[in-house]
Amino acid sequence: MSKKTIFLLIGLIIVSVAFFVKIQPVAAASIIITSPNGGEQWKVNEVSRVNWTASGVNYVRIYIYDPTISDSGSVNYIYDGAILASQGYYDWTIQQNQLPGGSTLPRNYKIRIDGVDTTAIGAEVKTQDYSDAIFSIVASCGPYSDQIIYGSTSGGIVWGSNPYTDDSDFNKAALHAGLISAGQTATIRKTSAGYLYNFTGSAFNGVTTLPWTTGWCGVTVSLVSLGTTPSVAVTSPNGGGTWNLDTDQTISWTATNITTNIVPSGADWTFTVKLINTAAPSAPVILTNTLASTARSYSFNLASNMLGPGSYKARVELYNNSAIFDESDSAFSIVSLVTPSLTISPTNVYFGETYTFSGAITGAAANSSIYFYLQRPDGTLKYENYYIGVTDSAGAFSGQTTQPLATGQIGTYQSWVKINGIESNKVSFTASSKPTTCFPDGALIKLPDDPKVYVIINCQKKWIKTAEEFKDDGYKWEDVKETSSPVLQAYSDYL
Repeated sequence: MSKKTIFLLIGLIIVSVAFFVKIQPVAAASIIITSPNGGEQWKVNEVSRVNWTASGVNYVRIYIYDPTISDSGSVNYIYDGAILASQGYYDWTIQQNQLPGGSTLPRNYKIRIDGVDTTAIGAEVKTQDYSDAIFSIVASCGPYSDQIIYGSTSGGIVWGSNPYTDDSDFNKAALHAGLISAGQTATIRKTSAGYLYNFTGSAFNGVTTLPWTTGWCGVTVSLVSLGTTPSVAVTSPNGGGTWNLDTDQTISWTATNITTNIVPSGADWTFTVKLINTAAPSAPVILTNTLASTARSYSFNLASNMLGPGSYKARVELYNNSAIFDESDSAFSIVSLVTPSLTISPTNVYFGETYTFSGAITGAAANSSIYFYLQRPDGTLKYENYYIGVTDSAGAFSGQTTQPLATGQIGTYQSWVKINGIESNKVSFTASSKPTTCFPDGALIKLPDDPKVYVIINCQKKWIKTAEEFKDDGYKWEDVKETSSPVLQAYSDYL
């Protein structure tokens, strides 16, 4: 076969292949947003899905676009990165700080999606698409919260539409609009958005009530329940009397209709207990604010580093609603601790006789218990924490107690009292066995090894302290008689 024939055959084959084989062109880049594509309403803090179809690109970048803000669609991305174009969707948790102009909601937006071939920032945009029409993003209306409020007026005036952005104003609006009457409570349901509330009248259990609707969220805020207003009454201290600093004290009260409060999070009511200085009522001392709703008293130590002496009232209030409270009907006094004083008469006693303890106490707490102590010569206690009475309503004690001393150790005894744990001065007296017979009055006696000389007067011994006194009283040394120690101790000292 000639070369010419061969070339002719090759040419025919090429023409045949070109005739039967269709060469496919490269696909054009395309992005089509399917949602949001106009008319939707999305909410902050909720998850919304962006959908698209794509061809001819590998990745997409998604932006949120406000048509009223120049260039917002090129800087406000909803995901900081490239997403595979073939995925076809992205679930977006809407954050308010991502939104152009997002400080003011609701607001209208479009989505913009760019198609790119690489994940590199600044990669060439092959194609892009926008939502066909605007959609809106609004603030979240939830979550709901229920709140108990208390009636202090019969109300009856409808306010119309006003913005209420906190619980205080919300409560005032409810009361003023006639939601509840004096002496009643109601639980109202509200949202955290703080939008416009529109009031319209209706009836509930014979009480004028007002269901609310929000202007933008479409959420109904309505009366949930009625109840009886709680009350608290302080019973002690309720006026008069005295408390000593650094002593243990108790505040007591009664309470009615204390129910479970469903704000916040179903927690029970708790009590706050305070002491209020009548000279500075704006600066109370808070003792506790965590007592359970079942508590009816609170015990504590009245520490001197917590407050100072003065005129005070006790106050108990609901921590969740301080408008529910009570105080002492009148003031009582808080004073510094007073050290009691004690005297004893006589200072020398015989076994089988009695001795009298007299107290002189002022400024102590009213009705404070007084306890007596008696220590023997060997240091052991004959009486310990022995109750002998109480201070009077003014915190004073001026009384006495007579105690027998049947038998015991001869020698010096010490005694004292305690009030509110504060110990008095200690006083001493001597005790001895009464002599069966007595030296005659004027008799002079001494111990063999002791220079002290005593004169007997009414069966008691008196120490003659100096030689001058001995001489001046006309005594003579030859009249002094020696005796034993037991005999000498049997004589009490002459006063």
